[in-house]
Amino acid sequence: ELELLRLTCGSGTGGALAVYDEFGNRYCCQVRESDCSVKCSIVADKPEFRMKLELVLVPLDAGGIDGGGYTAASIRHISRSAERTLQTRLDQLSEKSRGILGISLAGLQDIARQRQPDWYRHHGDDWENVFQRSDIIITVHCTAAGGGITK
Repeated sequence: ELELLRLTCGSGTGGALAVYDEFGNRYCCQVRESDCSVKCSIVADKPEFRMKLELVLVPLDAGGIDGGGYTAASIRHISRSAERTLQTRLDQLSEKSRGILGISLAGLQDIARQRQPDWYRHHGDDWENVFQRSDIIITVHCTAAGGGITK
């Protein structure tokens, strides 16, 4: 969860993420690049956040049974698997942050205050309740780079 939070708050990361495909295969990938952008609008008098996370991942093993590397199809498979894995985990983290943790994922309170100052002036004092009702729409786009050990 900490690695996911670091990805969403713009601090970047060089960490590794476990990615699972629909068959349960696990791929460990290094995050080579990450970018997270957030847009905020007011819909039905509550904030709607649209978070877009873009990642470039590098598989940390040589790939294939013989270690000969990944094919282009395998790289696409890892990219789509990473998108599904991260989308699910970020959606879960978003729900957890609004419920159990009661914290604003990715500094969303600051984003609402900065980008919707008139609305925030009237509703900011009740942020905890407003945040629990807000919509957070997360999209993830991953690109896996060629396989192999990275340095």
